[in-house]
Amino acid sequence: MELFPAFALQTTFVATYTLLEDELCDIARAGGLHLKVELDPEDLGDKGIHAAKKYFQKLYGINIADDPNWHLMIRYGQLRNVCAHRRAG
Repeated sequence: MELFPAFALQTTFVATYTLLEDELCDIARAGGLHLKVELDPEDLGDKGIHAAKKYFQKLYGINIADDPNWHLMIRYGQLRNVCAHRRAG
């Protein structure tokens, strides 16, 4: 019973961050479909939010790293990795 709150927090955080990554990549893909770009964000050599960032930058000229929240997302990604790869116990 003691592990449940930590487990719930970790899984909720990991799931929420994964949703953020998926949504950014889906937005990039949707724009690519609209512009008839036959390239997936991950085809540019990165994964997750980094793939979306590179896609926005290279194909749309939008640098999402200029957004003040970008560095926060990077930190959340680091925290997500700790949560996802750590075993409770």
